[in-house]
Amino acid sequence: MAQLAGAGFDGVDVRFDHLHARVTGEVDGEDDKTKVLELLGERVPTGHFPAVADTPLVIRPTLHPELHVIRAAGGNDVSVSGSLAKLDEPALALFAGRLNSLKSIETINNSIKLDPRRFTFPGVAELVSLSAQLIDSSEDAEVLLTGNVITIVGEVENDGLKASLLDLANRIGVGEIVDQIKVAEPVALRVPSTLKVTRNRFGVTVLGTMGSDDSKNKLIGIFSGMDSPVHLTDKIEVSRLYSAAVWEDFAGSIFPTLLKTFSGELTADFTAESVRLSGAVADEAARDALIASFGELSMQQPSLALLTEIEIQDAPAPESSAIQLIAKYEGELLILDGIVFSVSFVEALETRLSARFPNLSVKNDLAEAGEEVESPWLENLPEFFDEVISRTDNAEVEYRCEKLLLEGIVKLQSDLQILQNIAINSLPEGTVIENEMRPAGEPFPQLALLPEIRTKTAESLKALPVYFDSGSEIVKASQSEKIDAIVEIITKTGKTPPLVVIGFADNVGNAEYNRALSLRRASGVVQQLEAGGISKESITVETKGEDVSNVSRSNRWKSRRVEVSLAPLKIAGDDASETDPNP
Repeated sequence: MAQLAGAGFDGVDVRFDHLHARVTGEVDGEDDKTKVLELLGERVPTGHFPAVADTPLVIRPTLHPELHVIRAAGGNDVSVSGSLAKLDEPALALFAGRLNSLKSIETINNSIKLDPRRFTFPGVAELVSLSAQLIDSSEDAEVLLTGNVITIVGEVENDGLKASLLDLANRIGVGEIVDQIKVAEPVALRVPSTLKVTRNRFGVTVLGTMGSDDSKNKLIGIFSGMDSPVHLTDKIEVSRLYSAAVWEDFAGSIFPTLLKTFSGELTADFTAESVRLSGAVADEAARDALIASFGELSMQQPSLALLTEIEIQDAPAPESSAIQLIAKYEGELLILDGIVFSVSFVEALETRLSARFPNLSVKNDLAEAGEEVESPWLENLPEFFDEVISRTDNAEVEYRCEKLLLEGIVKLQSDLQILQNIAINSLPEGTVIENEMRPAGEPFPQLALLPEIRTKTAESLKALPVYFDSGSEIVKASQSEKIDAIVEIITKTGKTPPLVVIGFADNVGNAEYNRALSLRRASGVVQQLEAGGISKESITVETKGEDVSNVSRSNRWKSRRVEVSLAPLKIAGDDASETDPNP
């Protein structure tokens, strides 16, 4: 009827059998059923119309389904909400069944509503499966379906699981997939956090790398919460390549004890294998109490080595025959250590160096021999160290038993002889000088990796294949983190071992194109390795083209990869050595 169409009910059909009307068709809501019948009653007052509850009018679907599945970080509860079509009512039981089967989930809050205005959702079974797998794999998971877009948030163990989830998402049949799935860094590749705590007249400095912001903030909170105020300089970095070390659990008691027991300057160096303490305490009882404070940590980690260089302030003065001076210079720090007749020269040294090098810090760990012996050569040291710092990038100077050892990197070839001449004129007559310094452009010889280090390095590299999307040579962010891990593994060897970088592609499409693609993938990885500090001359690039290892279609993503490995050893006679792959 024209009146129905004019009122916006063009989806309604009315047929009369004499005066009995049959009303069929679609309307937008429940209220519209009443309006249609009222309008018909006004236009045909003699007609007989069915009651609202008996009319076969149905609600026209106009809205897309909406679903929100979420598991909050660290929780065992899952919340499921949204709106589905009435025909999708079986999905309620499907959600309950799949989520209840997860051992890690204790409570499910299901508040899905059935709305006749919603379109049916053919991919609801795939979405339920996706949600269950993601929640089972990630403690912080979320799946959001709005309109024709599905957003997936979480963190999974590996690239294979992520690829499987995205494959399942593609089968749901939505228009767009927003991928916010992260791949966790393999725990086996993480190294325990490290920390170096130093205290001097400027305050306390903490330097190292920790695995999370929470770990760092907890540590900083220990110092800020101490009774005596601490001027703290924070140089701690946070990296996902690091995990919490055992010593972190005892930091709340250890660090206040260190600052309280040590007198003046101190150094405490924490690594996975050892704790090294350096400084002075009042007496032997204080030293014993300090060592005892590490008892619980040692019980928790029996393999931890406690290395101490603790001096007793009231200990007898050393013999004059023990006179020695060790100076280390690197970056903007000069450390003086050893035993001399008098430390009076240090003030003149600091005054001279601070005027010449404003950013330089001098750490004085020297002790006095306690004898009144004239040592005019000490007064020449300010000039000597002025020349050392201005002519070197880093240096180590050791004077012991009338012998001087010079090591480090000088800026110019001529600086070698100049420093030797200055040393001769500055130190006591008869001092034997061993000058082992090298010009900046002259590389130090690289020794081969020890067998055990080579084996461990090779295994670590094998666990870090870099994967690519189909047809792509772009290194994704999650894979860039793997390349950063490779750089760190190589850097920690302390050498530059030759590497082989091999590119692969799957066997879909043109073989020659795939060969070129695999080479571009390998070259992209090499660029990032070089940016991380790995010498390009130590890298050989190869391509295997298509990976024909007969992987299944679901595992084809494994073929799209780049592998980084140590170059094979070259055997010469009975000796194995690292060789340059690009002679």
